[in-house]
Amino acid sequence: MAKLLTNEQEKFLRENVRGKSNADLTKLLNKKFELSLNRQQVENWKKNHKVSSGLTGHFEKGNVPFNKGKHMPTVGRTSETQFKKGHRPSSWLPIGTTKMWSDGYMYTKISNKGSTLKRWKQTHKILWEKEYGPVPAGYRLIFLDQNREHISLDNLAIVSNSECLIANLKGLIFKNKELTRSGIRVAKLMNKTRNLERKRENETN
Repeated sequence: MAKLLTNEQEKFLRENVRGKSNADLTKLLNKKFELSLNRQQVENWKKNHKVSSGLTGHFEKGNVPFNKGKHMPTVGRTSETQFKKGHRPSSWLPIGTTKMWSDGYMYTKISNKGSTLKRWKQTHKILWEKEYGPVPAGYRLIFLDQNREHISLDNLAIVSNSECLIANLKGLIFKNKELTRSGIRVAKLMNKTRNLERKRENETN
């Protein structure tokens, strides 16, 4: 049975689990590794591997927020540094701006509204979707030469999550994009063979 997470993904989860809910941790994993895990899968994995976030899910008895029921007035020069209506912070960037995030991917700003993930989108996904449409659920884009800054259609490939897992586990992803293309073909064949074997097992049971 294939592992839910690779060694790299498991290490990342363990390093980032503290203080995060299962939903937030799932989003973080999916964003970091372009996965399509759901919250229940991550929760079950944590239980099976005895990994805890340290969250209790509720306020401890007797703890009351210090500002409960209070209006907090501005004091000193606070009012001078508060954003006025219509004011843009110095960190504001125009739509179309592209920059690298801490996860190593290039992002392009596509909107001024919504959360950060709604305002920014991975640049290679924008390029792919413009040419081929949205990436289907259960699939992901990979960089054939593993260089996330090398953004071109010729360096991108779409693979299923299971094919990508096989390719990673079997060491079929290379820094040479032609070798990676060959590796993907092998992973597809292995995945197809595995699915056929499962189908036969189900038919005989």
